[in-house]
Amino acid sequence: MRHPDPHFGYPTVSWRANEQRPAPQATPPTRHRFLRQGTLLLDTYLDAIDLDGAAQRILTWGSRHQSRIVALCDMAHLVQATRNPALHNALAQADLTLPGDAGVAWAMRREGQRRQQALTAHELMWRHMRLAEQAGQAVHLHGGTQASLDQLISSAQTAFPALQITGTPSANQALTPAQDLALAHQIASTGATVVFVGLAHAEQANWMQAHRSQVRAVMVGLGPDFGQTQLTFARPSSLRGLRRRAAVQAVFFARVLHSMLLGAPPSRHDEPR
Repeated sequence: MRHPDPHFGYPTVSWRANEQRPAPQATPPTRHRFLRQGTLLLDTYLDAIDLDGAAQRILTWGSRHQSRIVALCDMAHLVQATRNPALHNALAQADLTLPGDAGVAWAMRREGQRRQQALTAHELMWRHMRLAEQAGQAVHLHGGTQASLDQLISSAQTAFPALQITGTPSANQALTPAQDLALAHQIASTGATVVFVGLAHAEQANWMQAHRSQVRAVMVGLGPDFGQTQLTFARPSSLRGLRRRAAVQAVFFARVLHSMLLGAPPSRHDEPR
C-alpha cells in the first residue's frame, strides 16, 4: 500500500542542489543581550548579579549612550515601595535593580540566590569609575550639597586622575519646567555616559523616570547617602533617625519572614479585576 504523501521517503532537494545552497549568514547580535535573573522581594524584582557584572553592564550601556535606569535598593527603599505606588512603578520600570545592603542580600539568598552579596553605593561607584577611566568614558554626579559634591569629586579625581568627572548639586526647591530642562541640557553637555544620582528614594526614582528621554546616559540611583566614602550605612544624625531605621528594618524582616513561611501576600499595586 502506497503512502498518501507521494513525496514521502524521497528528498525534496537533490544532494547537488543542497551543496550549492549559499551558506547561512550569521544573525547579528540582538540589542538586549543581557538576560535578567533575580527574585521577587516585597513585590519588587531584584536582579541577582555580582559587583563586576553590574559595573560591566553599566559600562556597556554607557558606551552605547543608552538611556537606562539602575536602582540600588536597600531595606528602606523596598518598604517604602510597598506604600508608594509611584515608587513601586518606577522600580518596576528600571532596567536593573540591585540589593543595596546586607539585609536585602540576605533575603535574596533565602529566596534561592545563594551567592548574592550586597552592592553598596561606594563599591559600585568606585568600581565603575575604574572601568570608565580605562574606557575613556565621562561620569557625572547629581545630588547632595555643593560642599559634599566637591569633596566627592576631589576624592574621585585623586583615585582616578584620568577620569573626566563633573557634578551638579540637588536643588533646594522645586524647579520650574524651564529650569529642569536647562539642568538636563547641562548634564547632557558634559558628555557623561553614566550619571550617578543621589536623591531621596521617591524623588530619585521620579527624577530618573522623568529624564529618561532627555538624558542619553545610564542613570544610577544610589540614594541620599551616595557621597559617603564608607562601605556601610551612613550613621543616623539623631536618635530619631536611629529609631526610624530600626523600625524600617523590623518591618522589612517581618514581611520577608511572613512571605517565606506563609507565602507572599497579594500585591497592593495590582489593578482590580
